[in-house]
Amino acid sequence: MAGVEGGVGNVVSLIAHLSNCTLRAVPDPNEPDIASLPADADPIAIASVKRDMRRRMRAVRLALPDRAERSERIIGHLVMLDEVRRARRLLAYASIIGEVETAGLVEWCHRRGTEIAMPEAADLDPVWPDVIVVPGTAFTRAGTRIGQGGGWYDRFLPGRRIDAVTIGICFEPQLVEWLPVEPHDVQLDCIVTENGALLPDAGRSS
Repeated sequence: MAGVEGGVGNVVSLIAHLSNCTLRAVPDPNEPDIASLPADADPIAIASVKRDMRRRMRAVRLALPDRAERSERIIGHLVMLDEVRRARRLLAYASIIGEVETAGLVEWCHRRGTEIAMPEAADLDPVWPDVIVVPGTAFTRAGTRIGQGGGWYDRFLPGRRIDAVTIGICFEPQLVEWLPVEPHDVQLDCIVTENGALLPDAGRSS
């Protein structure tokens, strides 16, 4: 029981630590922010932070009154990327309430003759896509993300081809300054919001 009690104690300490932090989401500096985890944070504490982030960022998404318009702009920026225009096979996703809507992307692929698949495909091989469009609840400009919590992309992305391009799409208010990173987390090659594309490796926007 000592290990369990220690883990619970770490979570309690972490929650106390976070209560003194101010998390700044982009572009609204008044949104609550999570600073970095304590150096000795354990997996239980990290999981607790991720759950809290998912809850808070889902609320941020749902509060946006113009998600359809923002989604249209995001898809417009996405399909202008050279990597997307050159792709022969693209992995998208079927959006749920609150996520960036992908119907426009699906239509664009069909018009161009680009093969498209969804994560629901049971026989989907990680080496199949040239471009992988990744949803999430929160992202950083460095290309880290927190997903829905099911772990599908955590399992799928490590098997991708080395030349496959990973692109996260999200609304601008989903960008935060910091997220907890674990060994299995994959840094994305690009983030696209309604304001354009962010290139983490170059530290600039396009």
